[in-house]
Amino acid sequence: MKSLCQTCEFVRIVQNDRGSKFFQCKKSANEEGFVKYSPQPVLNCMGYQTSKTQMKENKSEIKNLLIDLGGVLYAIDYSRIESGMRDIQNPTKSLSVQYSKSFQDELFSQFERGEISPEVFYQGMKDKFGLEASQGKFEEVWNSMLFGLIPGRLELIQSLKPNYRLFLLSNTNVVHYNHLIAECQEIFEQFNHCYFSFQMGLRKPSGEIFNRVLQEQQLEPSETLFIEDSPQHIETANRLGIQTLFVQDQNWPDQLTFHLT
Repeated sequence: MKSLCQTCEFVRIVQNDRGSKFFQCKKSANEEGFVKYSPQPVLNCMGYQTSKTQMKENKSEIKNLLIDLGGVLYAIDYSRIESGMRDIQNPTKSLSVQYSKSFQDELFSQFERGEISPEVFYQGMKDKFGLEASQGKFEEVWNSMLFGLIPGRLELIQSLKPNYRLFLLSNTNVVHYNHLIAECQEIFEQFNHCYFSFQMGLRKPSGEIFNRVLQEQQLEPSETLFIEDSPQHIETANRLGIQTLFVQDQNWPDQLTFHLT
């Protein structure tokens, strides 16, 4: 795994008598928060800046960016669903709602694939989990996980648009889509095409959804970088030969710079 230190403007490569190389951070000399010799590899760094030499010598083969929405461009909190559903659930019901990046009930998956309507989804959730709320209140809780566009993400996408083909690929259901479309319309317009699972009848991590995007847009996997915060989705993309950037925190634009230079 590559380290940001390898291409940073503020690194000094130190070699000992045995030929071992170490990355020394120049910022550590006069700025707090920077370690002189950080454990490698470094994948996130507030002070990272691509070296001028690297920018001249390296030319990335990436031509296309395939980008997730929730957790990458748009702030979400899965725990709000679980806590909110408990608040409208019959206390005698022992089965609890579980919803996370790595696990969700099949009802959620069906809804994200557009196989069932909001009314059928609501009734299914009500029957299975003993919910005691109107559909309107249920959808209010369902949308409570949506917090809004992450600051700076629109500007980031706008900066990438002149040099790359941009595609959005999101597991999204129609209720969430209708809730966020007004706020996200401008950022959606920056993409060459937006793919939403409920419109496609497919959802990540299915390989079929990736293959459809690749085929429809005539994308070479090796020239495409997939940016995503769910490891199971990253795994599928890697298996198909797509390059990946696994988002683990909100400093991922630093890593993106590294991938694109």
